[in-house]
Amino acid sequence: LAAFANGTMARYLDGNDLFAGGGGHPSNTLSAILAAADVSGADGNKIITAIALAYEIYFNLYKSTQAFLKGIDHAYYTAVAGAAGAAKVMGLDRARIRDAVSLAASANIAVSAVRYGHLSLWKGCSEANGARNGMFAALLAADGLTGPDHPFQGGHSLANLIGQFELQPFAGAGEEFRIDEVAIKCHLVVAHGLPLIT
Repeated sequence: LAAFANGTMARYLDGNDLFAGGGGHPSNTLSAILAAADVSGADGNKIITAIALAYEIYFNLYKSTQAFLKGIDHAYYTAVAGAAGAAKVMGLDRARIRDAVSLAASANIAVSAVRYGHLSLWKGCSEANGARNGMFAALLAADGLTGPDHPFQGGHSLANLIGQFELQPFAGAGEEFRIDEVAIKCHLVVAHGLPLIT
C-alpha cells in the first residue's frame, strides 16, 4: 500500500519524467522500489541499481511492444518494471526475479481508456496501482510463488494480444542506459498542455 500511496502522491502534480513519443512515466516505478528498499533495508547502491534496471525494462517494453498504441495502459510497463526493480532491491536471485516479472506481466493488463475522454481521478492512480502490483509480485516471488513460463511470447501471452515483438538490447556491453533518454517536464501539466503554456 505504501507503493500505491507514494506513487499516487508523486503522480498527483503531473510532474513525472517521461519517455518521448508516448512512452509513459518510468519514475512511477520508484514507489515500488522504495517500498521494497524499506522492507529489505537496502542501501543506496542497491536502490540506484534497481532504478536503472526498472528504467531499462520500462523503456524496452514501451519501445518493443508499443502496447499503449494497442490499448494497454502504461501501468503495464510500471507493474513489470516495478516488479523487477523491487525484486532486485530485495536481493532476490535470478529465478525469483524472473518469477516476480512473470507474475506482474501475466496479471496486470490495464486498458488505456484511463487516459481518454473525460479523465477520472483514476488517471493519477493507474500507474501507482501498477507499482503496487509490481511490489506485490516481488513479495510473492520472494515467498516462492512461481509465475507462468512464457508471459511475453507464445500462444497465450502478451504477444497473442498485441502481435509479435522483439525486445531491444539492454544497457551494458556498449549499449547506453535508457535512463539517460528521459525528459523532464518544464511545467507541471499533462504533456499535451505544454505547448499552450510555453
